Amino acid sequence: MADLKITELTALTTPNDADLFCIVDDVSGTATTKKITLANSLKGVDITTSMGVQGAVATPGILLLSTLETTVVDGDKLGQINFQAPSEASGTDAILVSGSIWAEADGTFAVDANATSLVFATGTTATAAEVMRVNNTGMTITAGLTTAGAVLNLSTNEPSVVDGDVLGQIDFQAPLETGTDAIVVAASISAEADAAFDATTNTTSIVFATGTTSTPIERVRIGNTVGITVAANATGISIGATTTAGLAFTGALVTGITFSGATLAPGSAGGTSDRAIEVGSRATELTLAFAGSDGIENFEPIQMKVDVTGTNPASLSKINMIYQQLTHDTTAMANLRLKCADFTISVNEACKDVYAYQGEIAFGAGTFTVGGEVATIGLVLDGGSGTITASGGWRVLNLTARGAGLPTNASGLYIQCESSCTLTDGIRIQTQATGTITNAILFGNTSGTSNTCPTNMFKVPAIASGFVSAYTAEEAPTGKLQIQVGGDTRYIAFWD
Repeated sequence: MADLKITELTALTTPNDADLFCIVDDVSGTATTKKITLANSLKGVDITTSMGVQGAVATPGILLLSTLETTVVDGDKLGQINFQAPSEASGTDAILVSGSIWAEADGTFAVDANATSLVFATGTTATAAEVMRVNNTGMTITAGLTTAGAVLNLSTNEPSVVDGDVLGQIDFQAPLETGTDAIVVAASISAEADAAFDATTNTTSIVFATGTTSTPIERVRIGNTVGITVAANATGISIGATTTAGLAFTGALVTGITFSGATLAPGSAGGTSDRAIEVGSRATELTLAFAGSDGIENFEPIQMKVDVTGTNPASLSKINMIYQQLTHDTTAMANLRLKCADFTISVNEACKDVYAYQGEIAFGAGTFTVGGEVATIGLVLDGGSGTITASGGWRVLNLTARGAGLPTNASGLYIQCESSCTLTDGIRIQTQATGTITNAILFGNTSGTSNTCPTNMFKVPAIASGFVSAYTAEEAPTGKLQIQVGGDTRYIAFWD
């Protein structure tokens, strides 16, 4: 039949619906290659204009691309569609295959396996290469240009974008679930315009929304100026176990974390309901568990360490590691107690040392000048210039010890000088400008009750030890110190 002309194939001039008309263009071929077989007739089909595949009524048109490979393994192509402009006059890259879609085996085929990926390939200056792959686990977009990476473009056809318009959105859904809420969109990521677009403006936010019992609502927004905004009634940022920083700021900062626009609600007795920062709570402790292994084990739930560099400021400046300002100036509240800090340590087991606060200033061995004061703790009580009615005691420093368990050697105020240091004054009391101190030291309370005074006014070492020495009755005092005993003025004599 291969030697017959088409016009001589009278048996096929009026083919029936089931007939297949094939032409094998292989004049110089062998008897095998001239045969009209499936392998020879469908070895490759080039469609230079168009081809339509039409199915019967209620049946889709199907274009089947298949392989004759009897042992399909990972990487084998089952079928491929190429897109090309072979007649392009420019030649070279212009006439190469510029786009392809093929089905590729993801593993060896078996009676129970036919894992396959659909691969999409496009070209730039060479034969089309893979840019996207869809398999049974999802979709993978492969980088195109090495500097651009993979790009998924979602856009709107709106010619006049205004505030609130969505430029593109990705929805997550389980439409085959059962039930009303189960089949609606459960989460979404969208790009929303924050203002009307114009020639110089395209202010946009990325909005993350999740659902609970309805369509998703906004939870987190990444904006152009504010940064990250967390919606009300949602956990801000939950960070799991990490060996490094859960939240790190590495660049220049104005404010790392701010609560300036937040509102905190009060709680009932024993604590507060809203906390700007929480490391454990009054209701639930943060557990710090020691492993008991060899070596030192330290915990520092809040850690701050800074180093001062740069150039000497032109004016008097300062660094506050912690700055606190508590202001009460709007409404009188007779039952309100104000505290900038409240430290409590509860001890019910043996330990080494216990400090509610331990502060230290350590000067090095260099040569330098400190032009002002140095104090481990600086406390100022400023009564202002107004009129204050006070029923309680006012104290710049208030020290209270309680509990029968205190040992006999406990001290209310302990001053120790060590490591070759010299203190000119152990305790120094002075007035400045128009200040007045009526009693340098007051023992007991002002009511005169005797049992509020200490047992001994002073306790010093034995006579002839340190500044204590004996005297004889014949020695006349050279001066006296005035003291107040009850309502009477008394004196303590002293000698040269």
